[in-house]
Amino acid sequence: MWSSFPLRGMLAAAAALLAVQGGAVELHTSAHINTEPKFAAGPGKKVVGLCVDLLRALERADPGMRFVGDQNWMPMMRAMTETRAGRQDVVCGLAHTAQRAVQFVYLQPVLWHIDYVLVARENDDVVVNSWEDVRKLGAQGVVLSDRGMYASHLVESQADVTFDSSAASSEHNLKKLLAGRGRFYLHRVQGLDSLLLESGVKPQVRVLPVIMGRVPLYFTVGQHVDTGMAQRMQQGLLTLQKNGELARIRRRWNLAE
Repeated sequence: MWSSFPLRGMLAAAAALLAVQGGAVELHTSAHINTEPKFAAGPGKKVVGLCVDLLRALERADPGMRFVGDQNWMPMMRAMTETRAGRQDVVCGLAHTAQRAVQFVYLQPVLWHIDYVLVARENDDVVVNSWEDVRKLGAQGVVLSDRGMYASHLVESQADVTFDSSAASSEHNLKKLLAGRGRFYLHRVQGLDSLLLESGVKPQVRVLPVIMGRVPLYFTVGQHVDTGMAQRMQQGLLTLQKNGELARIRRRWNLAE
């Protein structure tokens, strides 16, 4: 198991990038495009979602923290880049990889788990029960995934599975799937139905009924964030776990622990 926040030896003590307004420390973040229910479009162009609820709950648990930017949409890859550069402070709901572990500080506890499934063309009667079935297809079983997202890490970690992680968006990969430039598209279950509806491709594809991977997601902060502030965020998360608020937020968005 990798070292989480308390074990990392951690963080230089430079917090100058955090602004203080009204007695509360201002921490910058953003809403991530195509990550429902982590972030979702609400009424009146308002951003809602599990992470928005979680940020507000953390503010209630520690009124000395204030999160800003969760109403501003941004691609997930850009949000990670902004946080690595110190222009944002928090990435809510990030899966662990070895590369990310040296770029971000992972706080406990696990926020929730997400499941990954394969999408195929509706007229393709292929049967998949495991990664081994995909592996046996060889070059006839190309798996598409979004560049830089955890799905790409998941498929690339499967030995001898043919993959294509060159496209940066779900929309691009769905077009490639329908054009026959891949046999499957790997995506998380959560938010998939909305994605297929909004992309207008739902009648043309089918979701295979097998979970290809289950992954925990974490609350993460940039390496530039002050150690004391990171500790406060972690303490807030542990408080929300202990008092049941984290579980209530998960249930509100139909997510498993």
